[in-house]
Amino acid sequence: MAVISFIDNDIILKLTSCDLFWEAMDLLCIESVDIRILNGARFVFKGNKVKQQYPAEVRNKAIELIKDFATVTADLSNPLFSLNIEGLDVGELTLIYEAIAEPNFYFLTGDKRCLRALVNTPELATAREKLKSRVVCLEQLIYKLIITEGFEVIRSKVTRARECDTALKVAFGSGDRSEEATVIWTLKERIKELNQECPNLLMNFSSV
Repeated sequence: MAVISFIDNDIILKLTSCDLFWEAMDLLCIESVDIRILNGARFVFKGNKVKQQYPAEVRNKAIELIKDFATVTADLSNPLFSLNIEGLDVGELTLIYEAIAEPNFYFLTGDKRCLRALVNTPELATAREKLKSRVVCLEQLIYKLIITEGFEVIRSKVTRARECDTALKVAFGSGDRSEEATVIWTLKERIKELNQECPNLLMNFSSV
């Protein structure tokens, strides 16, 4: 059975910045036909906020990347919209709602505020249960790519794009002089912290 993968805008941009989007998809055996993104993603990538954070090269590459992906659109009947949860916007609530309707899925996100909001909102208990071990974060992907692709390969790509994400900026703070042991320790600590803050949500990557 295919695993449908719901991917938020944030992690698309960050993986594109690092030129590691398809490598990350390969880790999870995700085919392009099984990817779901927000309907308005291409418009977000053209917006002023993204322009301030990412260079034109990255934005254009992301827009080209997603052009053939299947999209999900906000449904006014989505019961999550009525909760007005701080830290979860309409796009994230749409992806979550669509994801938990699937029998087999991944939810890839680069937004930690989203995950913290999930665990701190009692009304989302059912959604949390369905998301259990289905969430994949950026740090997990980069860590696993180091293991599978080799540290120097990943360092050369991430180093020049590390400003796009706080965790990457910390882990690869020494640029080309970043050392494998330090980077791995830093990424594992971030994953550990997130697991403690958001128990049971993250996928167990040891089985991948």
